[in-house]
Amino acid sequence: MSASNRRVQLTKTLLKEAFLALIAAAPYHKLTVSALCRKADVQRSTFYLHYNQVGDVLNDLVDEALQEAAQDERTLRKDFQALADLIHKEAPLEILLKKDCLLPICQRLAFKPEWKPLFQDETIAGLIMRRIYDKERPIMVPFLKAQGKMTEKEADKLFTFLLYGSFYVDKMMGFTKDQDWYRLQGRIMTFILKGLSS
Repeated sequence: MSASNRRVQLTKTLLKEAFLALIAAAPYHKLTVSALCRKADVQRSTFYLHYNQVGDVLNDLVDEALQEAAQDERTLRKDFQALADLIHKEAPLEILLKKDCLLPICQRLAFKPEWKPLFQDETIAGLIMRRIYDKERPIMVPFLKAQGKMTEKEADKLFTFLLYGSFYVDKMMGFTKDQDWYRLQGRIMTFILKGLSS
């Protein structure tokens, strides 16, 4: 990586870290480019070299998180049958306690301490979920279509249900990962897997 690319990456990292720090203390609609630049210790002109608005930093954060999670999800999709068999043999609660990577992406993100404020902020939770939907749809819809032997339209609606349903269950539980939460996730996973295999 060239020195120029390293500087770009460093600047973007500083801005993303500043975004996460600021969102923990103030709602999204109060974040400004000036506040972000002050926190990141970068000039406004430098910000505008990389982003057009504060929302672009949010999109970059979500895209980065999705990219990190992609490997786990590719493995999960590849091993769908093994996962279904595992669910039938072992209690889903025990599986999830051992392998958080089996959880949907929105759940893995929402429980990262630095991400929790993002999902709790009503003004951006929907934006984040839409970004996740847009990025994951091309992967998940064909997967669900093949696994559930359904039309693309049905697979798309099922994906929407799974993504938003998971998010709202977590929200109702206050984004608290405890035994009750894991138990419920196990039941939801069993429900999904048995539904897809029927």
